[in-house]
Amino acid sequence: LPAGLILASQYGMPIQGGALVAAVLACLGWLWIVWTIFRQPHSPLGKALWKFDMSIRGVLTVTFLGFGTFCLVTGGPVEDKWLAAKIVVFGLILLDGIWLRLALFQMEAQARTGKAPPVGGPPNALQKSLRASVIAIWVLVAIAAFLGVVKPF
Repeated sequence: LPAGLILASQYGMPIQGGALVAAVLACLGWLWIVWTIFRQPHSPLGKALWKFDMSIRGVLTVTFLGFGTFCLVTGGPVEDKWLAAKIVVFGLILLDGIWLRLALFQMEAQARTGKAPPVGGPPNALQKSLRASVIAIWVLVAIAAFLGVVKPF
């Protein structure tokens, strides 16, 4: 996100100067949150930060989807349609990431209660959905890369 914001600021993204520095610092803080959740997922701190992280992701998803769509429809403040589309795609990546985290949380709960499908057995609907979600993230990342490199419109 910080690298994308810095690059996008050169193409008309209306975050500049001190606001851009603040956004990069906020991203570093968010990285600390994510890393702490990874290192301590079942601690009280990890559980509290997981909820906060999901809130951050929700706000960013709505922000990127809304802002990108607004720019595509109105032509500004980001005038380059490829960049506005890339902002929307990033919002979709975040949305898919939220779904993925919720599904993984559900799978972990199933494993704790003994309701998980047997290892090596056919995948259940949740496992199939997880696979599709991971594939969707990679497809969206490829689309975002394509938009940034080719700038088709």
